[in-house]
Amino acid sequence: MCRVWLTTFLLWQVIWHRQMIWSIFTIGLIAALTDGVDGYIARKNNIVSQFGKAADRLADKYLQFVMYAFIILDARIAYELKYIAWLLVVIELGLCVTWVVALVHNKDVSAGKWGKFKMIAACIGVLACPAIVIVEHHLGVKISFCATPTVFFVLLAAAMFGIMSFWRHSQGLVG
Repeated sequence: MCRVWLTTFLLWQVIWHRQMIWSIFTIGLIAALTDGVDGYIARKNNIVSQFGKAADRLADKYLQFVMYAFIILDARIAYELKYIAWLLVVIELGLCVTWVVALVHNKDVSAGKWGKFKMIAACIGVLACPAIVIVEHHLGVKISFCATPTVFFVLLAAAMFGIMSFWRHSQGLVG
């Protein structure tokens, strides 16, 4: 629930206060870190439940969509990164559809290695975007000539992992 509240506050920042880039970066980082911690705590204390798995997945998607919205909406982000963010939105929507279909058919589509790789790469890529803005616009150091292509390839890797995850989930629904 902590991540849901943080992401809701992040959404408010992204929509109304994008100029508060340090806040967006910090809240996004804390929300991403809580994603790694909550599952570990649940498994360690043996309190894993179907509801918890579903809530975790919804919180993941919520955070990802808000961060992609930041990339798409912020004028300081390079257009190349906006295109890849749109691709990631489409992939996430596809993953949401497979998840819902799996729930209806009582099939398990828990996150596998591709989904975990996607989440890690996406978090690194989306958090790098406000970091670039901070460095360039607030510290006055020009890094976009090397940072933008690097972030593009990290987000492209996230998209490829997302496609692999979608493929794995689709195969699980057919079989």
